[in-house]
Amino acid sequence: MSAQTPSPSDEPTFHTEAESSQPLKGRYALLIDAGDAARGGAPGERRWIELPRSGLEVGRRPSAEGGAATWTLAHRRASGRHARISWQPEGWFITDLGSTNGTLVNGRPIRGPTRLSDGMFFLFGGQAAVFRLVDATDHDALCEEQAAPLGPVATASPRMARMLARLRRLAPSHEEILLVGETGVGKEVYARAVHAASGRSGPFVPINCAAVPGELLESELFGYVRGAHSQAGQSKRGLIEEAQNGTLLLDEIGDMPSAAQAKLLRLIQTRQFTPLGATSPRRLDTRFVAATSQTVFDAILEESGPALRGDLLGRLGAEPIRLLPLRERPEDLGPIVSHLLAGLGAQGMEIEPAAFLALSLYAWPRNVRELEKVVREARLYAAEVGRIGLPHLPQTLSAQVRSHPSPTPPASHAEPTPESLESVRRSPRPLPSKEALEGLLREHKGSVARIAKVLDRQWAVIHRALGRYGLDPNQYKD
Repeated sequence: MSAQTPSPSDEPTFHTEAESSQPLKGRYALLIDAGDAARGGAPGERRWIELPRSGLEVGRRPSAEGGAATWTLAHRRASGRHARISWQPEGWFITDLGSTNGTLVNGRPIRGPTRLSDGMFFLFGGQAAVFRLVDATDHDALCEEQAAPLGPVATASPRMARMLARLRRLAPSHEEILLVGETGVGKEVYARAVHAASGRSGPFVPINCAAVPGELLESELFGYVRGAHSQAGQSKRGLIEEAQNGTLLLDEIGDMPSAAQAKLLRLIQTRQFTPLGATSPRRLDTRFVAATSQTVFDAILEESGPALRGDLLGRLGAEPIRLLPLRERPEDLGPIVSHLLAGLGAQGMEIEPAAFLALSLYAWPRNVRELEKVVREARLYAAEVGRIGLPHLPQTLSAQVRSHPSPTPPASHAEPTPESLESVRRSPRPLPSKEALEGLLREHKGSVARIAKVLDRQWAVIHRALGRYGLDPNQYKD
């Protein structure tokens, strides 16, 4: 993301020769512009460059010397010739070209040529980018997503684009869909997108199965006729019938009582249902999309949490569609921030490079929902000065930049290189605060193993931290 929204005449521009479109050993090396939605959201406009073997130079006035592709930056903190990415037999390397404000890789200033690995995050002065290695399938999914975004903001994450490509193909069908993802990743957002792309004429109707008491859920879903029970003074249509010819989202499906699960399975199989107290079935044409958190889904598979019928699970999604957490797609953070600011009437509001670095280095355990809250508050705090800086962010974010000159790199699904593993060993990461660990214990119901996985730390390290804070994980288990 450019920490400063440029005017249209100052937009960063990519220039590359045809050679760049030729993948190396069947894989494409991409430099993805983590820029704002004003630059990267237009249909058909790419937010990445396919790196040619002749390399890429980045800066306000980059040189095409040696046949290199160029990326012309607009941000005022970028130097004329800022950095160069080159291909060597050992892999891809980045070198800072003596820029004034330096080149940060995963939050650390580089000294000399630095080998790249998938998911590395760059900051060229004030312009953000992400390096990715993708295969042809991911490359095609990215092209498809940029041409016709499924959600409100086009993803530039190859893995996310692949998941959305599956959703896009399922949308016009009658097939049931199961969405799985961490809290706040946008499961309802993408369920609505599926409905919008389905061509169905009926409404989108969501229900949170965890928010409705178990004894009332069947009545809410299937409806009832007058006299069906003591409170049934008149007949009521259920949400299933309200969604006729449309889409019903069953959020938190893992919390549905077993009796309701059995009726739902029969409904999906027969496309008929009977309201409570009724004697004859009714036909239905409703599309079902179910959603559950990653934690609950894992517990279902391990048979250590909510019980979801195996036949219902198989019918809802033979292969669930997993929506990636925000920390695994740093290339999307900038455009999402710009989208949120635009929705608040602050389109083009400047974000200082240090503030954007803090946003990029944070793990976002509650994903886009948490980011939205941070952006809303930062916009209010920064209203007088007109730009968002470190003082306008929560201390948990700003402290990463203020107190640690070499912040921890953002999480990535890629395996770290030996060089990055060694740097992690040399720079131990601070543990979360007591309050943060308490929140994680509540969220993961006292599972130290899951907390360790979320934080990418060893189980023993988390266990020692809990002991230091006097926290007993058993008190948080159901």
